[in-house]
Amino acid sequence: MNICPICLFVNATTAEACSRCQKFRFDGASVAVADSPSRADLGSVPLDSSAQGTKGEASNCLTRLSAPIKSGEMTRALPPAEGSGHSHPSIPLSESTKQTRVILKPKLEVVRGERTGATFAVLEGKNIVGRTVQQPVDLDLTGQEPVERVWTSRHHACLHFDGRTVLIEDMNSLNGTFVNRSRIYPGQQRVLHPNDVVQVGTVQLRLVVSAEKVEV
Repeated sequence: MNICPICLFVNATTAEACSRCQKFRFDGASVAVADSPSRADLGSVPLDSSAQGTKGEASNCLTRLSAPIKSGEMTRALPPAEGSGHSHPSIPLSESTKQTRVILKPKLEVVRGERTGATFAVLEGKNIVGRTVQQPVDLDLTGQEPVERVWTSRHHACLHFDGRTVLIEDMNSLNGTFVNRSRIYPGQQRVLHPNDVVQVGTVQLRLVVSAEKVEV
């Protein structure tokens, strides 16, 4: 068989020229100038089975490449490349900030008495100020006055502390209770502030308040 090199048409073996395009002669007597075969001409050229198989595989490959990716087809995403800036490493959570509480610690410091500088802590609740004779007291002023001049009653005054405020009241003492030289009477409560001076009998005490922060 003779295949035309111009239009690729398969001619009979006895054909002298291409019976389709008539532009090529197989005997070599006269060769016409061949034009490039058109897309229509090439489309009509029959292909053998091997060529058809190759074309079919290429067509299927192109179809798969051009087909849009359906939702759900991607079963696993590729991990981001190192240094790409798109990775999101897990960040360990820091411990929650601990809260703090301020605790006030008031105390009375002797500024006039037999033992100047002695201190008495004021605790939460009631604090009885006086002298321990028959019953104990919370703030014992025994020995703070001269023996010949003891003016402090056994239960002289009472301090109340609720954790924030210090109150003082007289407990029907014989010689009275004074705050900054101002007398307070039984049943009358007076708020004490830092550096206030309380006089019980002949003893004078100054209120000192310190603060401490504790974690809760």
